[in-house]
Amino acid sequence: MLKKLVLTAVLMVGFGMAIFAQSSSQTATLTVIINNAIALNLTDVNPTLIFDEASDFVNGVTYSASPAGDVTATRAFDVTVAASGADLDDGFGNTIPVSSVAVEPTGAGLGTTSQVSLSTADQTIINNAPAAVSQPFGLTYSTAPNDPNFVNKPSGTYNVTLTYTATLD
Repeated sequence: MLKKLVLTAVLMVGFGMAIFAQSSSQTATLTVIINNAIALNLTDVNPTLIFDEASDFVNGVTYSASPAGDVTATRAFDVTVAASGADLDDGFGNTIPVSSVAVEPTGAGLGTTSQVSLSTADQTIINNAPAAVSQPFGLTYSTAPNDPNFVNKPSGTYNVTLTYTATLD
């Protein structure tokens, strides 16, 4: 009988505690702020076209880099290219028109791509590419066959700086 009484008392105290247990709750509002962002990362910053055989002057030369870089963009984007000057220069007054070199982007998921002859004006090579995280792209540089701009030039290294710009649409 005493066991029943003790058990009953324990159960009543346990139920009593459960009945009088307290709780408190509150809500929180999670906020996510998204700002438009774009980043261009070139990984091949020294493309080089080499003319070292007669067939290179006859057929033209090509240099391809894949990937040449990537773009992270929160919205659709474009990529342009512009040369720092109208000519490739060897540093000794010998020049080759930059328009003698074409560049074309390569890769999937790039929107509309265009091959352009280099110039000092910004030219769109990737248009309306979809928003992406680290969207890779390649670049192919080329010269036309039998281009007289590469003939009758002193041997040397001819340079121009190219600026690639990624812009949100």
